[in-house]
Amino acid sequence: MRLLLIVTVLCLLFNAIPGKRVRSQSDGHQSINNSSLRLENRIVGGEVVPDGFAPYHVSLQTIIGSHFCSGTIINDRWILTAGHCVMGWNPSNFLISSGSNDLWEPEAYYYPEKVFIHCNYDKPLYHNDIALVRLETKIEFDAKTQPIDIATELLPKGSKALITGWGKSELTGDYSQDLRKLDVDYIEYRKCKEMYKGDNGVDVGHICSLSANTETGVCHGDSGAPLVSDGKLVGIVNWGEPCAKGLPDVHASVSFYHNWINTTMSGCKENLFV
Repeated sequence: MRLLLIVTVLCLLFNAIPGKRVRSQSDGHQSINNSSLRLENRIVGGEVVPDGFAPYHVSLQTIIGSHFCSGTIINDRWILTAGHCVMGWNPSNFLISSGSNDLWEPEAYYYPEKVFIHCNYDKPLYHNDIALVRLETKIEFDAKTQPIDIATELLPKGSKALITGWGKSELTGDYSQDLRKLDVDYIEYRKCKEMYKGDNGVDVGHICSLSANTETGVCHGDSGAPLVSDGKLVGIVNWGEPCAKGLPDVHASVSFYHNWINTTMSGCKENLFV
């Protein structure tokens, strides 16, 4: 199963209907075409991080507290995540959990106010897989809850990056209770596309990562998780071959969508509101 996508342009807000369609296989998400999906990501083979590590990383949870995706704090009202994570969700039907690396003991919960999904989400398939969630109230920052700067330029070749997540450590396993990290190498999209034998699911709006240990990578539950390099958010986990099969994990390129992110947050009129 694969994960999601990207492209450029402006975004629409989405009238989310619970259960309509999502790429996630967890917590009641349903997919119209499971055969077209590859991955619902999670960290395989990573290491548990100390409390307070990655204070920008949040969990998207159902109202009963079940994790289904990750997100990233980019300021005190906005969370950046993958489009497929919130496709089909009404803002009143999920929560944002923050402030703790223990998935089941968060420091705080925040309620979404509006959801913005790229207007060209999944056009073509697996492209433009990016979304923003605006919260009802401002996030209270402290040592364990902080925003992260977003990248405005592509990474140079040879860059190193970091992925964090609560995803499964094996395809049929459970989510990790503790946040885990994985050090990876950045792979630019042309090389990534070549490694996927020209797969159209990889394009200019994606960047990829691959661990030196090909038995490690992302898996179910890691969708929407942050890819960070040099202290900046450079990618959002979209899709991959589940799980840790020696092929790159594919992410929405934050620098590619930088203008869309800024325009959406500033209230672009092309957005529809939930």
